[in-house]
Amino acid sequence: MTTRRLTAAFFALTLPLAVAACGTDDEKLAEPDLTSAPETSSAAEESEKEETSERSSTTVSTIYETEDEEADAEDKGDKEAGAGAGSDKGPCEWKTVEEGEVGEEVSDYCDGRFASVGIYATDASAYMFWNGKEWEAIESAGQTYTGFKCYDEAHLEELGVPAELKELMIICD
Repeated sequence: MTTRRLTAAFFALTLPLAVAACGTDDEKLAEPDLTSAPETSSAAEESEKEETSERSSTTVSTIYETEDEEADAEDKGDKEAGAGAGSDKGPCEWKTVEEGEVGEEVSDYCDGRFASVGIYATDASAYMFWNGKEWEAIESAGQTYTGFKCYDEAHLEELGVPAELKELMIICD
């Protein structure tokens, strides 16, 4: 087994324990909807803030290392210049994982053509590509035995998915 598969199996086996440890409130355990941004009223936000201040929480962050500062400046320029409908590159308007809060949409990869997005502090995630007008989900080819989506490597090659994003994806056997 590869490291990626072992890691996926580990998380698949420990996820139920983590969810059970979070509590039994059915509303909070419901699967989040990736198609629309969460809408909450200010009263609900205040009560959530009060609840979260009383509970302990765990924060997971990903550390990215860059080879040089010029590449960062170039990527930032690409995001600003390439955003919009009808362009070759779409807007990378999601918060980074480091900036995200529970329940918010975040991205751990976005180059304007492809993106990996999800809901912070959940296992809800999607891989997307820019079709020239809007972000569109990359269709999965199936599921692993642990229930995670897997993707066809030939289809990813056809789409031109960069190697950096492929490393985040599970390839079907």
